[in-house]
Amino acid sequence: MILNFAALEGYPIDPQVLRDHFDPRRFLIKLTPLNPTEMVRRKGLRSWIDPFDPSSWRRLVEGLEEAGFEVLLSIGELEENLIGSNCGQYVTILEEGRLRFRPYRDAPFTSCS
Repeated sequence: MILNFAALEGYPIDPQVLRDHFDPRRFLIKLTPLNPTEMVRRKGLRSWIDPFDPSSWRRLVEGLEEAGFEVLLSIGELEENLIGSNCGQYVTILEEGRLRFRPYRDAPFTSCS
């Protein structure tokens, strides 16, 4: 079975708490970064996982592995952020007439539910 987390700053993922409730022999941990959407921007949310900086996620992954979990770090194709195709962004951008291309960190933000 898989426990999937969008690693979000300010919301701890505690390896020991997970181990207390989930048997590492039966559960894999999947970590994903937050997509740069309009809702993420509006709420001021920040991902722990910076796809360009392994130091942003290394400690969390190592802690989970030390607790006995197998960890899958799921970073999608960054080009999806560049063109706004993940999480329905491309359609929203196209519908709003805001189709622009920007570097990843300044990717177009759109709504995503």
